[in-house]
Amino acid sequence: MTLAMPSPMAERQMAVKPLRVAIICPVVVQHDAISAAAYDTYQALVADRRFEPIVLTCKSDFPEIRAQIVHGAADLLTNSAYLQADVLLYHFGVYNEVFDTLLLGNGRARRVVYFHNITPLEFVPPTHRSVIRQSFQQLWNLKHADEIWPVSPVNERELLDRGFDPSRLHAAPLAVETPSLSYLEQKALSPVDILFVGRIVRAKGVLDLLQGLGQVHRQFASAIRVRIVGNVSFSDRAYVDAVRAAIATAGFPVEFLGTVDDERLHQLYRSSHVLAIPSYHEGFCKPVVEALRAGCIPVGYSAHNLPNVAGGLGRLVATGDIAALGEALAQVVDGVAQALASPERECLVLDRGEMSARGFDREAKRHVEVFSFDKFAETARHRIVALSGNGVGHPHG
Repeated sequence: MTLAMPSPMAERQMAVKPLRVAIICPVVVQHDAISAAAYDTYQALVADRRFEPIVLTCKSDFPEIRAQIVHGAADLLTNSAYLQADVLLYHFGVYNEVFDTLLLGNGRARRVVYFHNITPLEFVPPTHRSVIRQSFQQLWNLKHADEIWPVSPVNERELLDRGFDPSRLHAAPLAVETPSLSYLEQKALSPVDILFVGRIVRAKGVLDLLQGLGQVHRQFASAIRVRIVGNVSFSDRAYVDAVRAAIATAGFPVEFLGTVDDERLHQLYRSSHVLAIPSYHEGFCKPVVEALRAGCIPVGYSAHNLPNVAGGLGRLVATGDIAALGEALAQVVDGVAQALASPERECLVLDRGEMSARGFDREAKRHVEVFSFDKFAETARHRIVALSGNGVGHPHG
């Protein structure tokens, strides 16, 4: 029996090791956007035999990923997976001492950073301001990275304004694949459900929303339902108390649901018509993509990345203009009621123009394709391969 000899290409592939990628994120936990991005990075790489990823973190909620727990920068610098990595891939959005390792690396690896943005000082409570100051100081560590991957155009603009080398910046929109696709046209006609999703902090404008909703309630009363969802463990306790107090005296019903699991969140998106998002700052804003996937119209402020992520498929008003927010909500609620009664009639007044419910659904589904997991994975793999200098790993020896 004659055995077939492997081709030169097959021999080369057998003689190549996968690229070892250490994904560094301070925590990888449930209901956190940066954690979700780190998780998706791992999944994107582990599915491709050219890469051998590991997550290095101080805490992980995900037993299904290959992770090692580290206890600060000194521990990370002596971690064997860190020292052996060919690529060190960081997820940066707030100060943590592990990001100081960017200054040193491991002596051989390429250094890459996903930049998720930093909440400006004026939008955080006094108790958090020292951490935000440290975060902006630590931002300069990113100058030591071989590449920086801003997750939105406004994040890229911030780096450019701070003098970062544009040749090292490569846009990398995040993946948003949940909830499952659903359609405004197919939703119940009444009541019109208004949903808020986000941390309960000043930067998210929840108190602004409650004030603006007063105007909507006066016009539509029992025709609307309002629900507020937010991860309480990542929220500002004093602001949560202020929101609860405002709900108690609002004069109209508001359901404060707080933290919910993914299944419940997806159900809320599918049943809601409007996502209220009156944020003062958003580096990306995953809930807007989730809402568009689920057939919800985003209505809020035109702050930071919100116009980019909404793609003209919502109603955004000047940041901080509560009266305009109320007017926009009222107009969209009225438009939804008319659009559901006649799905082909163009009665939704959105930033992109007048649309029917059917037209909104079509354009929303087209827009969210930008944030597919496949595109996210392709971007990460392509950039890592480009940085490594070859397409299939590194040779033995």
